[in-house]
Amino acid sequence: MLCAALCVVSLSVRAAAAAPVRETAPAGPETPDAAVSGRAPAELTLRDAVRISLRNNPQLKQARVNYLAAVSGLASARDLVDTSVFAGVSQASVGGGSGETAAVAGARLDWQSRAGDALSASVVPAASSGATSNLRLQYRRPLSRQSGGLSPGNVNIVSAELALAVQENSFWLARQETAEAAVRAYLNAVRARDLIKVSEADVEIAQETVRLARRRLEEGLVAEIELSRAEIRLAQSRDALVERRRAFRDALDALLLVMGLPVGQETELVDTASATRTEIDAEKLIEEALANRRDLKAQQLAIRRQELDLRVAGDDLRPSLDVVASYTRAGLGLAGGGDFQSQSYWAGGVEYSLPLGAVSRRERRETSRRSLEQLRVDEAFLKERITNEVLSAVRRLEAVAATLDIYSANLKVAQDNLALARRMVEEGLVTNRDILEAQVALTQTRSSLLSAEIDYFLAQIALERALGRDLAERLGG
Repeated sequence: MLCAALCVVSLSVRAAAAAPVRETAPAGPETPDAAVSGRAPAELTLRDAVRISLRNNPQLKQARVNYLAAVSGLASARDLVDTSVFAGVSQASVGGGSGETAAVAGARLDWQSRAGDALSASVVPAASSGATSNLRLQYRRPLSRQSGGLSPGNVNIVSAELALAVQENSFWLARQETAEAAVRAYLNAVRARDLIKVSEADVEIAQETVRLARRRLEEGLVAEIELSRAEIRLAQSRDALVERRRAFRDALDALLLVMGLPVGQETELVDTASATRTEIDAEKLIEEALANRRDLKAQQLAIRRQELDLRVAGDDLRPSLDVVASYTRAGLGLAGGGDFQSQSYWAGGVEYSLPLGAVSRRERRETSRRSLEQLRVDEAFLKERITNEVLSAVRRLEAVAATLDIYSANLKVAQDNLALARRMVEEGLVTNRDILEAQVALTQTRSSLLSAEIDYFLAQIALERALGRDLAERLGG
């Protein structure tokens, strides 16, 4: 049984580097204003960043448009009644005689049921003397092909329902992708901001080393090369500080871009992440992922749609047997109606049709069968890929946790080494090269520890995404 350390993430606000940690308050009314106006809040929390991204992100908006289009498609498929009104004027001539004008106006109704029944009715209550007012009714009920669940109306409705379910899952996945992207962009900006503080501390240490080397050079205790080494190290520290300030601006602009806001704005990032570790069971996580993952559900919906297409393709090869009936009454006597007397006609019977040229139908059935087999293969592969994603996320979390422990332990060692090197230099036991090496080690450890803390949070987010949990709801409210 595989186990790993999973962090239970809670958001916390940090007003300054040394300020106490407090719980993040729910986003206030500034968040929707920022989403509408395009201005970033003066103080930006992680929750606000996710909420604004869920409202403004262009890719998520496109996913929503696709979802609403599927909703409209289902509404259209369920509309099984079509009504219309019509009017017409014609000029006719018989046997070379004078032409006669005829005018008609009426209405038409077409209805079909999900079982395949079809009814068509038309009425022409208004007709000129050259035309006849009439009422016509036609009814058809399939008994074999295109009947019941395989009727065109029912197939269209079921297809639209499946398409809507697929788009709903796609929209949900797009929300999770947007939320995760916002979290990554926010924490990358936090990482870049805090690395500036590490570089500023590194510059202060380098300046103190230069002052120490200059004082000892004036006292004649060291050679001039000691001062040169310290000054070179100070220049490198200042250059790293400039680069990290640039990296922070790039990371902040990347965050604004994910949020759908104009880049170049200033905002203060007030959130960081704290985590509590707990033991988890990887096998149970795999079961959870296979039960929750929306992409797997979308694949299963695609299989259901292809199974329906295969049944329809097979049904098209069958002969059709339909019950038909019609009724016509000419000369209603309501308006105009010509010179015809009122007469009624009706007919009823059974129609049988056997398709002869069925090559295209057979090929369609074979194509549908092959597509269904491939979709099932893809489903099995997707399950294995989900399992791999979960195990990889668990192993990533284990590795980052181990790295975090290592750097946490090394930080105290690096601080003690720097203090020891300074004392030994002042006593003349070693050169300031040992201070410079200790300074580099301390700065690297601080930077690595900071990155490991952010990576730990992001690894937990990646694991939750692999499990199919709702990040948008939990992080964005």
